[in-house]
Amino acid sequence: YNSVLITSPGPGEGKTLTAVNLAISISRETSRTVLLIDGDMRKPAVTKYLGLPDSPGLYEHLTEGVPLNELLINPGWPRFTLLPAGNPKDYPSDILGSPAMQELIWDVKNRYPERFIIFDSPPLMLYSDGLYLARYVDSILMVAQSGKTPENALKQAVEFVKDRPFLGTVLNRVPPAQSQLYDY
Repeated sequence: YNSVLITSPGPGEGKTLTAVNLAISISRETSRTVLLIDGDMRKPAVTKYLGLPDSPGLYEHLTEGVPLNELLINPGWPRFTLLPAGNPKDYPSDILGSPAMQELIWDVKNRYPERFIIFDSPPLMLYSDGLYLARYVDSILMVAQSGKTPENALKQAVEFVKDRPFLGTVLNRVPPAQSQLYDY
């Protein structure tokens, strides 16, 4: 595997922060390069988490043909590159399901096969955007928030991507009292 989609059933469950932290960790702890693509064109937040200004990105590449090399950002860590969501104006589902998106993903996966590619996507239960992205990636990682994500929503979100390799679920924001139960 060299690509993973980070998603969640609903909003505010920590998928974007998980995607950012995973990208930073892989770039710092391994010799692999990482490309983080902010595929959440409905509520882009990766640049905010990294303390970067909003800038053109995925949207401009897919709709205006802006070359990828003009849009990639180094957020300050070695071996870590970011493709921001950009400044979306149209219907993200149509754009993410377009042949241009399929071509972009094929290109970034095959041009640098040693690169690890992480996609942040909108919540699966709200929009079909993540389902379009799921078709192109090698694996899915679901994020759920302890005490917030309903079990039935998590099960339904996992069912939506059942035909794709599923890595598992990250249980986010576990209260300290509960996390002590898992101490070793």
